[in-house]
Amino acid sequence: MANGESTKVRFDLWLVLVFLVAMGVSSSVFLYGEGRETKTKQAEVISRVVTLEAQQKAILEGIGELKQGQKELTAALLAQERAMRIKRWNQIP
Repeated sequence: MANGESTKVRFDLWLVLVFLVAMGVSSSVFLYGEGRETKTKQAEVISRVVTLEAQQKAILEGIGELKQGQKELTAALLAQERAMRIKRWNQIP
């Protein structure tokens, strides 16, 4: 440099091409693996959602049955209470 010489950086274009191809291949492999893993997780989440929806439906049906049973028992208790009142009323001398 002191004598007016310029430094030259020598590199081989084939090495650059090989490096770029290797980077592309490794990126593609990584992205492909991540895509497969994402699909697997997505399928698992979908199956969990379907299971939860089925459980929610069963719970709601059970609540409906309980409400219906409660209405029937309330009606039966009211009828029994009326019958007991009438029976007591008839027993009064």
